[in-house]
Amino acid sequence: MELSLSFLVGLVSGALYSEHLYRQTRKFPRSNPLASFMFRLTLLGVVGVWIAQGWGVEHLLSFFAGNLAGRFMHLFLKILVWKT
Repeated sequence: MELSLSFLVGLVSGALYSEHLYRQTRKFPRSNPLASFMFRLTLLGVVGVWIAQGWGVEHLLSFFAGNLAGRFMHLFLKILVWKT
């Protein structure tokens, strides 16, 4: 149960990460996506450490797999379905 929960948290956080990056690149001259890179990386690291301390390393790997799947899911939905 906890393994699927950590994957679900990773999926949602990956999709939100990708959406935030997408919105920043859309308004590029005013907003540089590299400026908030450390904030996004720190937030991902804090959630990762929280999952690793609470549940263990196998749940951390599930979280990162879900995070990558969420990023790719967002990318493919933007390209194939939403076409923006």
